[in-house]
Amino acid sequence: MKAVVEEVLTRRGLREFVEFPYRLYRGHHAWVPVLRSEMMAIVTGRAGFVLKDNPHAFFVTRDEKGRVSGRIAVLVDTKLSAAKSVQYGAFTLFDVVDDWDQAKALLDAGTSWLRSRGMQVVKGPVSPTNGDDYHGMLAVNFDDPPMMYTNYNHAYYNAFMQRYGFTVDTRLGAWRFDVRTVNDHREKLVQKVMARDHYHVDNADMNNLEGTARDIKRILDEAMPVEWADLAPPSIEDVRIMVRDMKKFVRPEMVAIARTDDGRPIGLVASSADYNQVFRRMNGRLFPFGWLTFLLSRNRIDAGRALVMFVVPDYRYRGVPAAMFSKLFAWGRTHGYRVAEGSLVGEENVRSWREIEGAGGIRYKTWYLYQMALDGQNS
Repeated sequence: MKAVVEEVLTRRGLREFVEFPYRLYRGHHAWVPVLRSEMMAIVTGRAGFVLKDNPHAFFVTRDEKGRVSGRIAVLVDTKLSAAKSVQYGAFTLFDVVDDWDQAKALLDAGTSWLRSRGMQVVKGPVSPTNGDDYHGMLAVNFDDPPMMYTNYNHAYYNAFMQRYGFTVDTRLGAWRFDVRTVNDHREKLVQKVMARDHYHVDNADMNNLEGTARDIKRILDEAMPVEWADLAPPSIEDVRIMVRDMKKFVRPEMVAIARTDDGRPIGLVASSADYNQVFRRMNGRLFPFGWLTFLLSRNRIDAGRALVMFVVPDYRYRGVPAAMFSKLFAWGRTHGYRVAEGSLVGEENVRSWREIEGAGGIRYKTWYLYQMALDGQNS
């Protein structure tokens, strides 16, 4: 199919950019439509700060009938570039029909835009909100629907990335837990290890947002290694925004903070109900009946997802993840939860992989983060 690529410069073009996946995935058993209003807020800079705070561009391709057949957003990652002393560009919101010419045209347009702004490396797909949404390209397990904030895409996207010249930079994993199963031996071991190493697990104090934000900031600063090429610790203001959002949408019982007995924060697991179970019934719309579907269905959710997990270096291999999950699962069992997912954990974080599996998690999904140097030609 002949590809016609164009940069999106109008409000109407943005609406077409947002609408395309709903047509591409219509009737698909696993894809979960996000709210159209939320996605419009993201691409117009009213939600999230990645696109708002960085130079960016949107591109689409069109078929012979003038309909959008693919889309991509690219951006200059100013924060990561400054932190790593390398000029990083990124792509996000990549969707395309199963046609190499369309995919290549999108990637050509995006990488050309980044080269013209002096970028040396392009990575992606990244999240347009600095969260987990659209972060990574699903590569293993296309049968299970995605949980809250995790990406779903067609399998052929990966073939297009690799044919273009991208290589896999990081593999992100997901682990499934059976919340209903209680392992008495593991629970006794968790209590013994906490007593031996003098720490305990609390829930987040949402009545003290500043204190909670500072505790989380301290954990992230200590736990996020400098050698992680595509990550930099968030600012305290970023963490304050995250905590304010958590208060709106996440119950404090679903956020666990491990502390030493003298009060030092050493570990964090932040989780959420899997609202995708509701969103998949709403077709991306709150009105006229989406809001009613949400209200009637939200109390039937029986799964949750651990969105964030970090442990400071000197407390790794001391059972901290197992202790935090134990507290969260105990609450989940009393509130009708059946399963939980822990994701997205990068392959470089081998300790966390092992500790998640030690807590009972079974690996069942993988996403790829791709990277490519912007100094060559692609075919």
